[in-house]
Formats: sequence, structure tokens, C-alpha cells
Amino acid sequence: MAKRSFWFLPGINLLVYGQLDTEKRIAEVDAPLLIVHCEQDPVIPLAFGQQVYEAAHSPKTFALMKAPCHEESGLIAPTQYRTALQTHLKTIDAAQSAP
Repeated sequence: MAKRSFWFLPGINLLVYGQLDTEKRIAEVDAPLLIVHCEQDPVIPLAFGQQVYEAAHSPKTFALMKAPCHEESGLIAPTQYRTALQTHLKTIDAAQSAP
């Protein structure tokens, strides 16, 4: 993100290298994961959210909010957010109930 946002600053990757490596860290998570991303996120492009999802282990769910938001998706699109969360939780419950 830093390289994309501050492309005009030479050496920016040296300042932020490894500090917030989301793809690396998400690969270490061994728990069911719900990734929520807004379709019109003004801060983080959708492609980055999809990269994080691809790097995660299953079980995982990607919930794309059809709204212009960043951190406030539960407030901007509460019905869609609640549905995505409930679906994700049911998936986890079904996986744990399976023989």
C-alpha cells in the first residue's frame, strides 16, 4: 500500500518493509476467517483485499460490500454485513458438526 500511495517517495519500501506484511501474517492464521471488503473502498483497492483472501487458509469467506466504505461496512451496509457474518458462522458450525 505504501508503494502505491507514496510512489513519488524514493525508498519508501525501505521504511515500511515487513512491518505490515498482511499476506504473510494472514497465512499464519489457523482459524476460520471472514474478510470484509467494500467494493468502493477509498483507501484499500479491492484487488488487495482479494490478495489477502487468496493468501488465507480455509475455511474462509470473502464478503464484498456493495458500498463506498472502509472500516465502517457494518454501519454503511448493515443488512449485507449481517447476512455475510451469519453465513460465515453457519459455514463454521456446519464444518464442526460434520463427522
